[in-house]
Amino acid sequence: MGISSTSFTAVRGTLEGFHNMRRISANIASADIQRPQDASAAVDLTRSLVELKQASLQTQASVKVVQSADLMIGTLLDIKA
Repeated sequence: MGISSTSFTAVRGTLEGFHNMRRISANIASADIQRPQDASAAVDLTRSLVELKQASLQTQASVKVVQSADLMIGTLLDIKA
């Protein structure tokens, strides 16, 4: 796998992570927390919070891959120069 394909995959993972966080955040925001909740509503909210954390970690990992690819390209350019 080349650097460019790694960078592309990492950027795509970052965008997907942001998209998932936006979608899940909207689900959490639209939850009706004013009325007494049944057990299934509490489970849905908990599941949404876990998914939000997963999306956040996905985004962080993808950003680190982009940073590593950038560092590798810089190192290769320094060696080549």
